[in-house]
Amino acid sequence: MLRRIDTLWTRIALGLVLAQIAAAVFLQPSRALTALGDTFPCLLALVVMMAFHSNHRQSSGTVRFFWTLNETAFGILFLSQFVWFYYDVLLRRVAPNPVAGDGLFLLALVPTLASLALRPQAESASGDLRFRRLDFLLLLSWWVCLYLYFALPWQFVITSYPNYNPVYYLLALTEHCVALAAVGTLYVKSQGSWKRFYRQFFFALSVFAAGSLLQNVFIDRGLYYTGSFYDVPWGFSLGLLTVAAALGAKLASQPVPSDFPSQNPGLWSARLAMVGVISLPLLAISAVFDHHNPQSIVLFRLRLIFGAVLFLGTLTFLKLSTMDRELLRLLGLTESSLESLKLVQNQIVQSQRMAALGRLAFGATHEISNPLTAILGYAELLRDIPTLTPVERRSVEDIHEQVHVAQAAINGMRRFVRVEAGAEKSPSPEPKTP
Repeated sequence: MLRRIDTLWTRIALGLVLAQIAAAVFLQPSRALTALGDTFPCLLALVVMMAFHSNHRQSSGTVRFFWTLNETAFGILFLSQFVWFYYDVLLRRVAPNPVAGDGLFLLALVPTLASLALRPQAESASGDLRFRRLDFLLLLSWWVCLYLYFALPWQFVITSYPNYNPVYYLLALTEHCVALAAVGTLYVKSQGSWKRFYRQFFFALSVFAAGSLLQNVFIDRGLYYTGSFYDVPWGFSLGLLTVAAALGAKLASQPVPSDFPSQNPGLWSARLAMVGVISLPLLAISAVFDHHNPQSIVLFRLRLIFGAVLFLGTLTFLKLSTMDRELLRLLGLTESSLESLKLVQNQIVQSQRMAALGRLAFGATHEISNPLTAILGYAELLRDIPTLTPVERRSVEDIHEQVHVAQAAINGMRRFVRVEAGAEKSPSPEPKTP
């Protein structure tokens, strides 16, 4: 077990976590601590992204797409942390509002949610990846819409952090809980190496969610500062994610056991995408009847929903159009298969008729051959009688000759029937490979 998780990326992550703990314990709030506090999350997110990228290069099919989505997720997380590093360390000034890092942080786990909907442990999950890529775009757009609808108005329209912070924290917590529920479901339904991977992944995401919640709580109370000990649990969770990546390095899809019910592998991703699309009109209705928030907030939300409905409706139309083309292709293949089946069926019927005719011919030759043998024997006896006249002897010679002709025809028919029967029973020869 230790040998499996002892990789370059787990070693680097362990070193960064230990360095982060040392900085939080021994350094006082200062510009140096702020720089280190912004550097460690960036590096840890980058290490997790590279660990998943390493798995991506070693896999194929659905499992490869699974690692690609998780690599994308932590690439987005790296960008969200780099925003703070850019303003705090490189520019040495306060980040402007709205904070781009907040939105990126909220969207970071959306590719992970899409990757979990793939069910990569099942071989049957690789059949409809094109449609699930569109479902992923729908889910991503939906989460962007949620952030823009609930949180961004309190930064972009009216600056009010007492309203912005709780909404943002609730959105992040909801996303983390959904991810944990998805991983837990896959853990229950998986087995073997996949079960061990999902267990570690669940533990790492649990610490990730708890660390994020801890940071948000102390930010809201005014006790948080960059590089403090409150950053350590969140950084530690990224180290745990490199361990999960090491456990999943050689995973491959497995056949679904026969006792498991057969399900459409893309059903859940499609359902989640459709729930997101259907929820947009409900958000618009809630905005219309919202009499507690300022009119500018309500107007912003309605305009946002109208634009989101147009965009997501276009994606939905694109998915339906793609499914329609795929359905027509499958119908064409089905029609071609039916024609081929009818042709094969006709060939089998003809073959059965020829076989029956061959059996009949073989029996007929046997029945005809016996009388011909008897006739030939009597002709031989007649030819040996010395008192036969020349005319009678010539008639006996004609009988003898005609019987030999008939026997030759019967023997030729027998050889033909045997050759045809042998051709039907013997398999076609395979081509020799050089």
